Amino acid sequence: MKFLRFPAVILLALLAELLLPRYVAGFFRYFDFMLIVVVFNSVSRSRIQSTLLGTVSGLIQDTFTGIVFGLNGFSKTVVGYLASSFYQRFMIDTALTQLVVLAVATWLNEGICIGLRAALFGVAPGPVFPELLIRTACNAFGGVLLMKLSVLFFRRLSAGRMRSRGVSRLSR
Repeated sequence: MKFLRFPAVILLALLAELLLPRYVAGFFRYFDFMLIVVVFNSVSRSRIQSTLLGTVSGLIQDTFTGIVFGLNGFSKTVVGYLASSFYQRFMIDTALTQLVVLAVATWLNEGICIGLRAALFGVAPGPVFPELLIRTACNAFGGVLLMKLSVLFFRRLSAGRMRSRGVSRLSR
């Protein structure tokens, strides 16, 4: 069942990214749920798995959002690799460090996308700085909150499985 977690998380992030901005007003249009998933999974995965997750999630995001195919795929690949490299070198357990990593990942992702659009199409982006600040805050704070909630969810899920198998807390 552990192998189903990867596609399920990508599907949930895709549904959240497509449906929340459309049906719920507010800041959900600034969230990049795929980026949050890539950074969150970089904590416990190897560089190769994080790079593959970034590539797959970015290409799926490009497919469903109508952006130039491969743009998010490339940017999320780079972010996945660098986040995994960072997490392997440094111990990141606190919410503050996760907040900083998500903020830097958001800036890196947006910088790569803006740079590739400018290089490929010669289009200089408009005033993106205020929107980038809002997107950074949403991804960083929302990502840390989602990370903490998912850890609690999976911890309770695994504790429920242990109890159903007859393993008590004392025997662990």
